[in-house]
Amino acid sequence: MNEANQDLRSGQRIASAKSPACPWRPFPVEALPEPLRSFVVEESAAIGCDPSMVALPGLGGCAGAIGTTRMIYLKRGWTEPSVLWLNVVARSGSLKTPAHKHSLRPLHLAQAARFREHEQAMKRFEVEVQRYERDYAAWKRPGNDRGDPPEKPEPPVCVRYVVDQCTVEALAPILRQNPRGVVLVRDESSGWLRGMNEYKSGRGSDVANWLQLHDAGTIIVDRKTGQRTIHIPQAAVSVAGTIQPDTLRDVLTPEFFSCGLAARLLLAAPPDRKIQWSEREAPVAVIEQYANAIVQLLALDHSIGRDGQPEPVNLRLSRKAKAVFLKWHAECADRLAAAPDDRTAATLSKCKGAAARLALVCQLVADSAATAISVEAMRSGVTLARWFADEAERVYARLDESPKDRDRRELVELIQRKGGTITVRQLMRSSHRFQTAEAAEMALSRLALAGTGTWDPVEVDGKPGRPTRRFRLVEGADVDTNGEIPSEDEDLSTSTPSSDREVVEL
Repeated sequence: MNEANQDLRSGQRIASAKSPACPWRPFPVEALPEPLRSFVVEESAAIGCDPSMVALPGLGGCAGAIGTTRMIYLKRGWTEPSVLWLNVVARSGSLKTPAHKHSLRPLHLAQAARFREHEQAMKRFEVEVQRYERDYAAWKRPGNDRGDPPEKPEPPVCVRYVVDQCTVEALAPILRQNPRGVVLVRDESSGWLRGMNEYKSGRGSDVANWLQLHDAGTIIVDRKTGQRTIHIPQAAVSVAGTIQPDTLRDVLTPEFFSCGLAARLLLAAPPDRKIQWSEREAPVAVIEQYANAIVQLLALDHSIGRDGQPEPVNLRLSRKAKAVFLKWHAECADRLAAAPDDRTAATLSKCKGAAARLALVCQLVADSAATAISVEAMRSGVTLARWFADEAERVYARLDESPKDRDRRELVELIQRKGGTITVRQLMRSSHRFQTAEAAEMALSRLALAGTGTWDPVEVDGKPGRPTRRFRLVEGADVDTNGEIPSEDEDLSTSTPSSDREVVEL
């Protein structure tokens, strides 16, 4: 009997042959400002989802509510806008949709109010148009002592906070009328990402314009109908979305990495958890305080420049906040030098500015009247940016998984959702991949041989039949830190003696 099988029988863990650069770390909820922090804690507990599923759309909504009214000033020539592109990566049924809706509800309610106001304004506009047409007809009559013609009324502008359009051509007229910017809300972001490469049937691309929107830069859009050329000097769109893991793997093509778009995505891919019913509800006071914070951010306005055009108000760093940012800047430089690949390096490069953007949002959520960035806000921004940098590295590693590695990880995740233990029969009932007891037992034995778990005997209370076994994940086992798995051709019969095998009732 070889050493590996001895360890398997005794239940001792075999040292992992590989470990990822960044295993999953819980989202740093403590870095969020109030009232967003309490909302994330209470709402995620009530929904039963990971806090990151509530936090990311919450941050995206807050960033979009601030829009271009405020920027963080780092030094001459370097400012960062309140623009964040956040996506929760989770499979269907993981509760990401209710978390997304609850976090963005205050923004949707504010948008609904603006739609109602616009509907009333359009009714008044129609009356004004009729009056204008009557007065204009009278002004044109022969023999009329003509003075200046009647002034033609202008249609009312609909204030927009939220959009779901994916193309810049569709967004351009909205951004032209809403200089503070908008939030692209997509419960499924695949359409947004796919649309950039498929725009105009492959004869053009929105990618370049979207990169400008991330930087609140200038865009010029030439349209075939309506206003032919639209120039927007400062166009900004934050993104709050969700996407499934397999879809993300399909849409994040090498082109998205090479152009830098992927590096601008702030992602969270929390582990699956078992869904359980709970009577818990988020306190009304917590929900109202969060909603009020969004309303206060929407009330922020631009300053007016010398040319009479709206300009953002720059918030400078306090002395202590500057010291925190410089330390983070140096940390990013060290990590950048040691980056294992170009895409990780690109993400780290963007995370320098992401820390500043997150600090700006944290500062204004805590105090919408703030005129400078405090050290507490900058610490929060750095903590969040560091977490996003680590999470991006972990997500990228998953994008590179082979089918066998992915199957192994998904098996571990399934066992975790079952409470960390599972029998062969339960595995067959929980996954269509395992049609026979032999296939299910073989898969679990490979995990045991890798040191991810052990086989535990189960008492049968004197009932006839051979003893039942239950597979148990070792304490602290992580889906990303499994050892090497034996190939499917390897004989594991000596590691799973027939006297210990479970009797499976089919």
